[in-house]
Amino acid sequence: MMNRNTFIKSLTKSFNWLLALGYELRQVETSIYFEKHSNNEVHSINFFWSEYDVIKIQGVFALKRFNFIESIIERITGNLDYTIHKKWEGTIPKEFAAEANGVTLTDAFYLSDKNQIKLFSEIIEGFYNSEVQPFFNNFNSIENILYWLNTNETPDHVKLLVSNNNSMMLRKLIIMKESNSSDYHSLYEKYRDFLEQKNRQRESPYTEMYDEFIKFDEYFNKHQIKSDRKV
Repeated sequence: MMNRNTFIKSLTKSFNWLLALGYELRQVETSIYFEKHSNNEVHSINFFWSEYDVIKIQGVFALKRFNFIESIIERITGNLDYTIHKKWEGTIPKEFAAEANGVTLTDAFYLSDKNQIKLFSEIIEGFYNSEVQPFFNNFNSIENILYWLNTNETPDHVKLLVSNNNSMMLRKLIIMKESNSSDYHSLYEKYRDFLEQKNRQRESPYTEMYDEFIKFDEYFNKHQIKSDRKV
């Protein structure tokens, strides 16, 4: 039987290839982050787990934080997050059980022993080599992000921008402002008008989103908060 203690202890050994690349393991409740810090960025491999009589792994992501973008959001909201992400969308191998406690999932790994942790690590290593490294390299500046946003449909932007706590539009506007995008002001006005209307109508969750958004008035309207960006 796999329990949380066995699982956590086995991660360091099974993911030694990632640790050898300069990543460090960080556990936040039921989230695992392998993070590599530089002066201006943080790269991460992240997944979520839960414990039954087996360990369920769900939601494997590559994440990248641009510190000067996220520091603007953190100063005002107190929340530090990542800027962009890429989800693992591979096929679950047949070596992993498809069902546990009567629940069948198609996008999760059920780990029942140490050998399966090792196999899971090998799958993530393949993901890292074939998709994650090119992802990190392709988005090596916010200008690369802005180009992608401009050349992809708006509903698809959530596939790239991190959107925890309804922060995706804030992140998008900050990237556009910091990149001197010609579309920044029109999008800002359109989004603010939308939230103001919803707030007047007291529609949830837009009232909460509006309350958060207006905290950025000084940054968006009066003067630019000095960021940590190094050019």
